[in-house]
This record gives sequence, C-alpha cells and structure tokens, in this order.
Amino acid sequence: MDEIGSLALESQAKLLRVLQEREFERVGGTRVIPIDVRVIAATNKDLALSVENGTFREDLFYRLNVYPIYLPPLRDREADVLLLADYFLEKASVTSGKKILRISKETMDIMMGYPWPGNIRELKNAIERSIVMMEAGEEVIVPSHIPLYIKGLPDRLISRLPQESASLDDAVSKFEKELIIEALHKTNGIQSHAAKLLGITERSIWHRLKKYGLQTGGMKDLQKM
Repeated sequence: MDEIGSLALESQAKLLRVLQEREFERVGGTRVIPIDVRVIAATNKDLALSVENGTFREDLFYRLNVYPIYLPPLRDREADVLLLADYFLEKASVTSGKKILRISKETMDIMMGYPWPGNIRELKNAIERSIVMMEAGEEVIVPSHIPLYIKGLPDRLISRLPQESASLDDAVSKFEKELIIEALHKTNGIQSHAAKLLGITERSIWHRLKKYGLQTGGMKDLQKM
C-alpha cells in the first residue's frame, strides 16, 4: 500500500478492522470473506508525528509498524542515481521507440549533484522528459536535454516563479523561456551564439523560439520581450 500516511481517517478505521479481524466484505456484498495476507505499506511521512498530530490512528500505526524499513532519500544515495537512471533510460527507450545508447558523463555529473527532492519518481520523470527533448538521430542524453531546474538557475529567475501553485511543466517552461531571452540579450539576438551559450543546437533554439512565440529579428524585437 503506497502513501499509507495520506489515507483518510475513515479509511484507516476500515483498514484496521480488516487487519484485526482478517476478514472483509466486498462493496455491495453480504458474505464475509476471510483473508490471509501480508501488508507492505510505504510512506514519505513521519507516521509517529502524524499520530501526535491526530492525522493517523495510533492503533493502526502499531499494527503496521511491525518491521519498519527505512529507505534513505535519493540525495543520500548518490551511487544509486546512476543505476536507476540507466534502468529508467532502458525502459523509456523501449516505450518511446527511440534508440538511446547512454547518458553522457557530463549529464550524469549534473544529475548526481542534484538533490532530487521528488526522489525516484522525479528521476524517472526527468529521464522520460529528456528523451522527449531529443531530436531524431540523437542517441546520447546530453545536458541540453535534461530539465532546466536540474541544471540550476540564477536566484533572480527563481524569484520570478508565480506565488500561486503551478504545475512543474509550467514552471519549467517559464524558466526555459527566461533563459532563452537572457541568452539572446547577452548575444545581441544572434541565435547561433545564444544556442552555444545555452549548450543546445541552433535547431533546438529555433524550435524553442517558435514554441514560445519569440521574434528575434534584431535588438528592437528583443526590447519587446
């Protein structure tokens, strides 16, 4: 059972009854069904603290806390980042139908230096997004393919994030657009120079300019951005 710490109190009571009585009834059913199961529950919350706060039942906590296994966050398992990234790369390559050979050393150095607050799910998402960013014929994931937030951003750009909740995709798109505009300003609107500054190809920056509706015919256009 994943995210057991997020289970509603009403559902906690029902689960506790099943664990204690070793039986349940199907929804809409009338027959009691005996069970013999072993429950493996996972959570990223401190359940002991949740018990103190009254958001998790104490009796259910002790029922589940028979043999606790603590799994350190990904930021404390740097060596696992490489193994997991290769695993997700292999799976995503099959799913996407693209022939991806490997992740470059420079890219792995960046990924291993990132704290991964979203742990393994975030790493999996980053690999899948990187493959989507790859153009036809590319077989190696390089820094320009990975999400911008993993590579780190200037504080002044982070401060521009909307205060309201926003999706990760929206936030990343905003960052990417801001970086492209900044690079174009630094290079006087020369796309090839801006692409080099950002570590991407001229074709990639062209696609991104089109995506964000940015016109860069010269400095006059840049002043409008």
